[in-house]
Amino acid sequence: MTNRPDPPALLEAIARFLLEEVQPQVSDRRVSFRLLIAASLATTVAAELRSGEDRALGELRRWQDLLPGVESGDAGGMSPAERARATRALEAEFLSRLRAGRLSRDELRKARAQVRESLVESLRWLNPHFDTSEEIE
Repeated sequence: MTNRPDPPALLEAIARFLLEEVQPQVSDRRVSFRLLIAASLATTVAAELRSGEDRALGELRRWQDLLPGVESGDAGGMSPAERARATRALEAEFLSRLRAGRLSRDELRKARAQVRESLVESLRWLNPHFDTSEEIE
């Protein structure tokens, strides 16, 4: 039985090949730049594949924490499609309440924290070297 690499590993290997083997051989600056973009995209898609499910689950759970009275199901027992639908429904409910001015100060504070956490999480997987600390000099 053959153990084949998973899709993220294949994408990462493609990115390495483009950067380490192909780009040094290319003298055309436009093509070289496009190789950099292709390698970056392959790395980004690999990261998305590796962390996408965990990120989606975390996002849904944050929305559930923000809107505890809204029934949305068991996040851990949902399929990816069900999780996406539940997340969109909670987002829509939140936006409806926001537009109608039906959110307390505490709910708005929690919403800001939730948005920040989601952004920091996205930055972490897009660029693991990006400084996401509270204290940026």
